[in-house]
Amino acid sequence: MSIRIGLIGAGAMGVHHGETLAFELGCEVAAVADIDLTRAAALADRIGTEATDDPISVITDADVDAVVIASADSTHEPYALACLELGKPVLCEKPLAPQASAAGRILAAEQEMGRRLIQVGFMRRYDADYRRMKAALEAGNLGSPLLMHCVHRNPSAGADFHSAWMITSSVSHEIDILRWLTGTEIVEATAVHGRSVLEDIHDPQLILLRTSDGLVADVEFFARAHYGYEVRAELVLERGTVSMGMPSGLQVRTDNQLVTPVTPGFVERFAPAYRAQLRDWLVAVRSGRQDGPSAWDGYATAVVADACIASQSSGGPVPVDLPTRPALYH
Repeated sequence: MSIRIGLIGAGAMGVHHGETLAFELGCEVAAVADIDLTRAAALADRIGTEATDDPISVITDADVDAVVIASADSTHEPYALACLELGKPVLCEKPLAPQASAAGRILAAEQEMGRRLIQVGFMRRYDADYRRMKAALEAGNLGSPLLMHCVHRNPSAGADFHSAWMITSSVSHEIDILRWLTGTEIVEATAVHGRSVLEDIHDPQLILLRTSDGLVADVEFFARAHYGYEVRAELVLERGTVSMGMPSGLQVRTDNQLVTPVTPGFVERFAPAYRAQLRDWLVAVRSGRQDGPSAWDGYATAVVADACIASQSSGGPVPVDLPTRPALYH
C-alpha cells in the first residue's frame, strides 16, 4: 500500500523526518508546508516534492493519506484537530500541545471519533537502550523500582527557550519515559531551582516526580551545558540498578588524557529511534491499528508538565490531577 505523507514543519525536526521518510523508508512525501516558504522550499527541493506556506492546504489535500506534524509547538492543536476532522492518521511531534487544556481538546476530539489516529513523537520508547532498560525491569529478578535518576543536557539554547518551555519541550521526554517504563502515573511534581547560567531563566532545573506507587524520580535538565548532548538514566531497584546512556564507543588515550566523544545533538543521539518510530507509525497507518504513544500519553504528559510549571512559581510540590484513562486507550 503506497502512502502519501504530508509534512508540516521544515525546521530541524521536519528536515530529519522528511529526509528519513524519503531517503531511508522509501515514502512519498506529497508536500512540505512551513510558514517560512523559503525553508519549506529548501527541504522540498532536497526530497523532490512541492512546498507551500499553507499547512492546512496540505492537511485537506485529498491525495495526502497521513500527516507528520513537526511545526512549532503552539500549532500542534489546530493542525491535529484539522487532521482528525478528516480522519487522517497523524504523527505529532511532542508535546501534543504546550498546555494540558489544549491537549485535552485533541484527546476529546479523538474520543468522539471512537478510534485512535494520533501517535505522539515520544521517540525514546524506540531507543534500544531504553528498551533494554524496560526489559530488565520487567524481567523481575531485580525487584521493584525505588528511584530513578535522569540527566538531560543540551549544548545550547536560544533566549526564547524559557523556563516553562524547557519543561514542555524537553523534560516531557523524561515524564513520558517514566510513565512508560513503570506503567504507573505521576501524582506529584516539584521544581527545584538553584544557581542559573542566566538571570531570568532557570537553567539548569531539577524536577522531582512521584508516581502513584511511591517511586521518586529526579530529572536534571540543563539546556546550555555547552559540551554536547547527553541523556542518561538509572533505575534503582530492590536488588540492583539498571543504567543507560553512559559514554561509550571510541576512547582515545593521549597526553595524560582519556577522551570519549559526546554526541553534538539530539538527532545524532536518537537517529535510530526516530527511524524506528517512523517505521512503526507507517506500519500502523497501513494496518489501520495505532498502538504507539497515544493522545492519552500526550495529554497525561501535558498535565504533569503543567504541574511542573506551577511548581516553578510556587516553589513547592504540586499534585497532578489526572482523570481516569479513557477506555479507548486501554
